[in-house]
Amino acid sequence: MQFVNVIGKMSESKKKPDPIEWIIKQSNDSLLSLKTSIIKKDLSKQRFDKALSKLHSFQEKFIKGNDKSFWIDSGGYNLFDFTLTPEEVDNYIAFYNTYLEELRDDYDKIFSLDLSFGKKNEWFNTIENVKRFNKTSIEKSIEVLKKYPKLKSKFYFVLNFKNLQLYNIFHELYEKFDSKIGIENRAIGGLVSHRKQTKGSTVISPFIGPAFFLLKDYITKERFNSQFRLHFLGVDLSQDRFMIAFLEKLFNCYLKEYNVSSVLSYDTITHSHQAIFELKSSKIYWFDKKRHQHKILCDRDIFFVSPERLERVYGKDNSKIIYDELQGLNTKKQKVRNVDLFFPLFIHSNINLDNFFVEFIASKRLPKLFFKHNDVYCFNEEVRKFFDGVVPSEEKLNSEHGNHCMEIEMEISVLYDVFTENVVNNIRHSLSKTFEFHQLMVDGKSIGDIQDKMKQFITEMKHEEALK
Repeated sequence: MQFVNVIGKMSESKKKPDPIEWIIKQSNDSLLSLKTSIIKKDLSKQRFDKALSKLHSFQEKFIKGNDKSFWIDSGGYNLFDFTLTPEEVDNYIAFYNTYLEELRDDYDKIFSLDLSFGKKNEWFNTIENVKRFNKTSIEKSIEVLKKYPKLKSKFYFVLNFKNLQLYNIFHELYEKFDSKIGIENRAIGGLVSHRKQTKGSTVISPFIGPAFFLLKDYITKERFNSQFRLHFLGVDLSQDRFMIAFLEKLFNCYLKEYNVSSVLSYDTITHSHQAIFELKSSKIYWFDKKRHQHKILCDRDIFFVSPERLERVYGKDNSKIIYDELQGLNTKKQKVRNVDLFFPLFIHSNINLDNFFVEFIASKRLPKLFFKHNDVYCFNEEVRKFFDGVVPSEEKLNSEHGNHCMEIEMEISVLYDVFTENVVNNIRHSLSKTFEFHQLMVDGKSIGDIQDKMKQFITEMKHEEALK
């Protein structure tokens, strides 16, 4: 599983070192939204020319030469934070496709521009308008990719599965794009705050059905000259990240016979924002497969992080700056002056949690349970027993290790923090739904059968947003 860190803003800081540099160092992949280059609502050509220059300068300053992968988000999700006219939406479409072409050497990956719902623009929220503007954007992108075929490997086509209206629109454009260019990379959009906007299940990971459909589409079309790459836009909850890590392992079981593999990735800015909203209360996770022997460790909060661990994140020289800042917060009770200094620590913590999930799923051989059962009831019961055994009861812990064994108790305590009752409940329900799609895969059902199942899945989510 691949994590892509979202850079929230383009740095204007004159501080040395710039916190942006520390943030970018934490992840192999960083993402910047095109919309961050537009400070206020000014969608004129002059503003766009300045934005292009600003984006290029950012890439030159922070990305070029540091062996990191630079991803670009289209900004479509946040575009409608502004109140817009149809002409301004067309202007932004032109801006996106100009960037796609003219700065094609600046980025490593880029997402298609998807315009799904206008939060402050009711005029936009009709089937006709969503179809018209997205069709315009995709047709312009097709022209660019025909002109520069090498861009195909960088381009992620975004589909929206919030409801059947949006699915039908984006699937039609997906097929059109695929017939003209050939899709190598896929992405599922509309996942930010998905649970807050649904009247259906808030327990099951909302991307399971679409992920299986896109995998089956890849297999049916025999696109085995490249890996199956699928990105989840805007995922932050630990149970959803666990499911992404699990799906990658399960999908590789299906793809083994074709001698290809899957690469599943996600992005979020929430890891950084933990420092804003949970600076003094959030646990800091540490995981090193070799150093910790498959165990995940944690500090109770930022004040328990040792200088040695800070050095691991910030480097020897910079860690003293952070340590002094922490001492001031803890002993002098002073206010946080530079919260962005702590973004790298929280990003590092969440990457450690992701790495633990990957190792946990592999070491416990969780995907094997899917091939062991044909009956969903028996499967669900086995999953229940599996998670009951993940964290032993206090009684079992004491009988096997004794009260004196603090190291074992600490390890179990961390597992309780990671696999809370709510997280395990979410994962169990998601695995159960995954098993339903898995049965269709192993039974050799057609793409049409899985599409029907996915449509049922979307309907059950009962997303509140609807087009007229």
